[in-house]
Amino acid sequence: MSHLYYNATSVSIDGIAILIEGKPKSGKSSLALSLIEDEGGKLISEDITFLTLQNQRLFAKPAEKLSGALFIRGIGILSVPYEKDLTEIKAVIHLCEKDDISLNQKTILISGIAVPFFEFMCYDFALTNKIKAVIKLLKKEWILIETV
Repeated sequence: MSHLYYNATSVSIDGIAILIEGKPKSGKSSLALSLIEDEGGKLISEDITFLTLQNQRLFAKPAEKLSGALFIRGIGILSVPYEKDLTEIKAVIHLCEKDDISLNQKTILISGIAVPFFEFMCYDFALTNKIKAVIKLLKKEWILIETV
C-alpha cells in the first residue's frame, strides 16, 4: 500500500469520488460547495487530498485535522458534510482557461493508475450539470456515444 498527497479538492457524490484540480482561484472550492449543497455531495478534502493505492485502485481520505473544512473566498472556512472513510477515486476534473483545454487527454496517470480525466472551463455556468453528467457516465447510467 502506498500513499501520496495530491494537489486537488476532492468530493464524493453517490459514492463516486472525484478530484477537482486547477490553478489557484479557478473555482475548485466553489465547485465543491455547489456539489455539496446542490447534489448532496460530501467533502473529502480541500486543496490537498491524501491518496492511498490499494489493489491497483486509488482511494482518497481527508487529512484528519481538516476534515469537513472548506475555505470559500469572500466568506471564510465553512464546516460542511464530509466523507469519513476511504473513498475510491473515479475521475479527475481539471478546471482551466478556455485556451488550456486539451481535446486529446482522456485519462491521467496517478501512481500508475489510469483515472478518467475531464477538462472544463473555470466558472462555466453549467459546470455542476456537467459534473452530474460525468457521475452518471461513471455509474453507467448514461452511455458516451462519442468524445469531443
